[in-house]
Amino acid sequence: MKTIATILLLLVSIPSAWGEERLADRLARSGYPREVAARVQALLDAAENDGLPTEPLRQKALEGVAKRVPAVRLVEALQLQRARLAALQKAAPGAVAARPVQQAALTAMAGGLSAATVADLQALAGDAQRMQSALYATGVLNAAGAGEGEAVAFVKTQLRAALRPGQMDDATRTAARALAAGLVSGEDLAAVQPEALKGSAFDSWLHAMRGFSRPAHPARDAADALQRDELQERAGETRAVEEIRARSQDQQPRINDEDPEAPGEPDDDDRDDEEEDPEDPDDEDDSDLESQGKRR
Repeated sequence: MKTIATILLLLVSIPSAWGEERLADRLARSGYPREVAARVQALLDAAENDGLPTEPLRQKALEGVAKRVPAVRLVEALQLQRARLAALQKAAPGAVAARPVQQAALTAMAGGLSAATVADLQALAGDAQRMQSALYATGVLNAAGAGEGEAVAFVKTQLRAALRPGQMDDATRTAARALAAGLVSGEDLAAVQPEALKGSAFDSWLHAMRGFSRPAHPARDAADALQRDELQERAGETRAVEEIRARSQDQQPRINDEDPEAPGEPDDDDRDDEEEDPEDPDDEDDSDLESQGKRR
């Protein structure tokens, strides 16, 4: 029996040792010095001794190798990841235990989310799927410009409204689009109450957000109404000026070929009268000269 137990123990320990060896070999093949591989291995051993999962560190190291991260930066990245794991383990042990939540939490913490905030979200989420949606929503809304505090407040509202993971994802994507369009702010989202998202109210809120209608905000709405009245007043003044200008242009005399009273250009009738006028002084002079010639 002791022999069987010893064999089983060896079989359990072999994959871990092979995994560590493959990581060290991978680092060496990629051009990293042996001392760097040794430091990476030491970090993994220390994390394991502290009861932390080593797989996130291993994946982080492989990611750095694939991106050809310099040795110094690779070690620093692993140290930061280990620090995040330690903080997460202390504040939210349940987030570390579930692998998908663990990865989502580490990604959110890399973006600036604190371990304490992760713990708060976990307490409201209850299960792993809602926790994943909550962490996803926080990162998306923060990236869309809501601000970390406002994003967390809105995500907590979703959790308090008992939204399902799919509903949370829909609300997050719709709110992110409205934020990107500049039609809502982080303060608008943070001011949403759980009652606005519960039951059938959720569909109404979602429809309004998809139509980019902003939540009620008395001070902002009053300012918008004042600005709208000023714009309408200016538009009315502009139209009045244009109408006066158009009337003045219509009343000006038109000097063109169609105006019979236009000075400076006699019409055809005037020209005919001039040609047929018997009392033209030039014609009289010609007749007098003829009569004088005959007398002579």
